[in-house]
Amino acid sequence: MVKMAPGLNKMRCNEKKKELNESCQQSGIDLSRCLALNITNIQDNPHQWWSKEILFDITDKYIKEFQMDLLITFDRGGILGHINH
Repeated sequence: MVKMAPGLNKMRCNEKKKELNESCQQSGIDLSRCLALNITNIQDNPHQWWSKEILFDITDKYIKEFQMDLLITFDRGGILGHINH
């Protein structure tokens, strides 16, 4: 499980990482395959578009590295009104 952005601030970032780890554990996903990325150009900001090229490269890397056969993401409506969802 790969989360692209960690959160808006340090406290929320830690909370989001904990939630991610708990989700992985409940789903039976090994924590070594449960990542919260912190990439400079991809930050949690409800008003910032993310680069499709960067997202593609990151997604492609982890699909290959973890030999994924399932990808779940937000639909067009996203969540919370963030434009990057």
